[in-house]
Amino acid sequence: MVVLPHPGSVSAEPKANATTPAISLYWDGNLVRGYSQLEIARRPYSCTAPAYDVIQSAWGYGRRGRDLSFDLLTIDSRVLNFDVKTGELLSK
Repeated sequence: MVVLPHPGSVSAEPKANATTPAISLYWDGNLVRGYSQLEIARRPYSCTAPAYDVIQSAWGYGRRGRDLSFDLLTIDSRVLNFDVKTGELLSK
C-alpha cells in the first residue's frame, strides 16, 4: 500500500470539507480508496493550510490481529488504521 497525501491541495474554503482530497490509498499500483479532508477530520475546522494538515503524522504499517494496516495520527490526536488491501478505515 502506498498512501499519498495531497500537498498543495488547498481548499477554496477555510474549513475542512468533503470535496478537497486529503489522502489516496493504493494497493498493487491501483487506487483503492481516497479520503477527503472532512472524512479524516470528522468535522469542519478552520484552517488555511493545505489539505494534508488534517494528518499530523503517518506512522506506517502495523498489525491488527493477523491483518496488516497502515496507521496515521490526525491533528486532533486520533489514530486511524486502514486495511492495506482495501483502504477501508478500520478504526475511527
